[in-house]
Amino acid sequence: MKSYGVSEARKQWSGLLEMAAGGEEIFITRKGKVIAKIVHADDISDEKKEREAIEKRQEEATAHTPGQKTVREMIEEA
Repeated sequence: MKSYGVSEARKQWSGLLEMAAGGEEIFITRKGKVIAKIVHADDISDEKKEREAIEKRQEEATAHTPGQKTVREMIEEA
């Protein structure tokens, strides 16, 4: 992971793109905070697939089957 301030990133833009094309993650910062990330285009689809898989697992974990009590309902009954 490499990070560059905005003005430095402007000066080295083509080099940063080459680094990203080579698989490196480049972070652009402003006043010490990350405001952008440059990655290889293939990484974007991988991150999207991973995010979708996480969201699906979260939905499955919170899914409620009709007729079954939720954990909260069981606790409240006790």
